[in-house]
Amino acid sequence: MDKTVRTAGSRTRKVRGYGELDLIPMPEAIPELGIEVGSLGTVDHVYEDGARIDVEVSDDDGVTLGYVTLAAEPKLHVVAYYVDD
Repeated sequence: MDKTVRTAGSRTRKVRGYGELDLIPMPEAIPELGIEVGSLGTVDHVYEDGARIDVEVSDDDGVTLGYVTLAAEPKLHVVAYYVDD
């Protein structure tokens, strides 16, 4: 497993295959936010242990639909979501 490494002026390395600013398809629909299975989101944060990632999901016009926390194990799945009003 890769480890998160931060140095001055550098980006965060990928952890378990996901890195900040990566595009990732949503593994589940979240009807409350208008998010469908396969909707693309942008990884905002990879937690140090690599077990969870925070993803911002936007519509085709770039308007944020919401923020989703995904857990990586046993397979990628939604553990939390919210809208930042």
